[in-house]
Amino acid sequence: CIAAEEALWDKRRVADKVEATTKKELKVARKLLKVAGDRCKNTCSVLAEENYGEQLDRLQEYYGDCKKKLDPLWKKKEELVASYAKALWNKMHGNAKYNL
Repeated sequence: CIAAEEALWDKRRVADKVEATTKKELKVARKLLKVAGDRCKNTCSVLAEENYGEQLDRLQEYYGDCKKKLDPLWKKKEELVASYAKALWNKMHGNAKYNL
C-alpha cells in the first residue's frame, strides 16, 4: 500500500514538473514571437516619388520577410500550446486521485 502511494506521489511530482516546464517554455515562446513581431516594422512612409506598383512591391517584400521570420516561431508556439494542454490535463487528472 505504501509503495503504491509513493508511486502515485512520484507520478504527481512528474506531472507537476512537466506542466511547470511546459508553461515556462510557452511563456518564453510567446515573448519571442512578440519581440520578433515588433522587429518587423511597417515600411509605410511618405515617399512622394513612389508610384502604386513600387509601393505594392515594397509591401510584398515586407510581408514576405516578416512571414519567413515569424512562421517558425508561430509553429513552435502552437506546438507548445498543444503540449501544455496535454500536460495540464495530465496534472489535473493526476491530482484527482488524491481528492477522494
